[in-house]
Amino acid sequence: MKDVYSPGQLADNKCGDTVWKAARAQNTTKAKQDETGLAVAGCRHTLAQKAVNMFRGEMYGYPHFLHTSFMLQEGVQFMWQDVICKYWPWAKKQQQKPEYARGTTAMKPALSVMHAKAHAWDCQVKWGGRYQEDAGMGTGEEMEQLFSYLSRLNSTTKNMSAANRVDTITEHVFFWNTRKILTMSAQLCKRYIDVSVDIDNDNKCGKGMDKAEQQWGEFWAANGNRYSRTDIENWHADIVNIAKGNSDLSDETDTGSAAEFFFVAQRLKESKSLGTYTTSSSDRLSLLTGTTLLFSEARKHTSDKQMLLQRKEDMLKILQESDPFLSEEAIFEEGQRQAADKKQRALQQEIEVTCYGIEKRKVARSKEAVGSKQRRKLLQKNVVDKKRIRALLIAYEEVTQLSSHPEFSCTSEQIEERNFPWNADPNMRDAPAELKKKAVDLHMLRKRLAEENGLVKKDMYNYLRFYMDIADNLEYDIGMLLQPCMTGELEVKKKGLAFVKGAIDKGSSMFKKALAHDWDNDEDFNQDLHMLLETLHKGQEGDIDGEDEEDDDSEDNESEDDDIENDDI
Repeated sequence: MKDVYSPGQLADNKCGDTVWKAARAQNTTKAKQDETGLAVAGCRHTLAQKAVNMFRGEMYGYPHFLHTSFMLQEGVQFMWQDVICKYWPWAKKQQQKPEYARGTTAMKPALSVMHAKAHAWDCQVKWGGRYQEDAGMGTGEEMEQLFSYLSRLNSTTKNMSAANRVDTITEHVFFWNTRKILTMSAQLCKRYIDVSVDIDNDNKCGKGMDKAEQQWGEFWAANGNRYSRTDIENWHADIVNIAKGNSDLSDETDTGSAAEFFFVAQRLKESKSLGTYTTSSSDRLSLLTGTTLLFSEARKHTSDKQMLLQRKEDMLKILQESDPFLSEEAIFEEGQRQAADKKQRALQQEIEVTCYGIEKRKVARSKEAVGSKQRRKLLQKNVVDKKRIRALLIAYEEVTQLSSHPEFSCTSEQIEERNFPWNADPNMRDAPAELKKKAVDLHMLRKRLAEENGLVKKDMYNYLRFYMDIADNLEYDIGMLLQPCMTGELEVKKKGLAFVKGAIDKGSSMFKKALAHDWDNDEDFNQDLHMLLETLHKGQEGDIDGEDEEDDDSEDNESEDDDIENDDI
């Protein structure tokens, strides 16, 4: 903690206007408690892998320790967290230290799906798990299930000694992991069937896409059917740009356009006006008047005055070559109109997407929120976004008066009813931002479902390969231990081998049954898993054929295996 925190360090713990307790940098020690909590790193199968005690409240240092000392060494691809939008920039700053150099380059960040609903909508686009390539259908909330199970220890462990507390929590976590390991094959099959139904039978995602296609059909009927599904990738880029705040930057204007001339000429005018202020003030005088920051910014804007002047003259020559009768004032006015149109469109998109986020949270409050705490967070976020819309509407009305479409003026009542006047324009060249966001959300969901289909198959293969490798090692060890003095260790390894073979038999039979519809589909099926299951299936048939020729000893061995399995459970 001393390596990553400095005295008096301030935390950026706000996403939009929501304050996150998990993103604080200040101590929150409790006078009557030593440990204040537990930070746990787990996998997508809800198995707890590593944990650290928290002594100073929820601070970045605890997940950072798990991140750099465990996840990186294990080759973890994604790090899911409730406040990853704040943690990841903080972790990048720690890369200046050699021991943390690979912290954010060898892994990818992902924002937990349920917690993301209370984050700003642009944060969901930039960091949300559903927008991350190769993330699959993971939620990042798997450890919440473990915490729910461990919550029964809250009233007892706080009164224990440190050693007893560690032992109690460890035993409960071991029991939790054992239960998950014993049901791993069934859980993988259930997950595979769920994502297969979503993709192949048009359940969940399919219905959502049908609804989106119906909305697109209505939009095409009103706008000449000028858009298709192939536009989704471009819409994805548009939504990402809106989220990043890049849709209204001056450096995105067309080179040599009247809009670019306007930006240069306007900056030059502002620079001349600020020049009067900078010549009448100084660093010393600004210290006396308390305007140090203002003077610094003004001097920065006036430092490139000569460069702007030369750039303005060059652009004026280029624009007047195409039309010698164009005056500088006419070009300036045309550029101002183009810049206003661009800013107007950016504000329209931001208003639409913010309204869409409010509607989604309204639905989430009634259908997805599982407690009053979560419903309150969603409600508070909607209140904040409504205030944001009012501020955006004020800026929009100012820009609209300078644009070429003053008829797109909008009132707060129209915004509340989501009756956007600019979408009623038959000559509108672009799709509504709200429609873009819906389409991109559904498109991202379908991509994640397809990825999850492949990830589960990979998990099945790794499950079988893991136990088969253990079986090979145990068989080798048993062959080396066939001595009277090694009876105890030999029996333990035989018991372990029986459990491993039972897991292999159970997994292979369940996987083959779950994958029946993919069995002959070479394009979609994992060939390594296919070959492995075929090999195991043939081996099981050989064992069955051989049992008929054996004596009653085989039945005794079978009953002994059943007893061992029951003992393990």
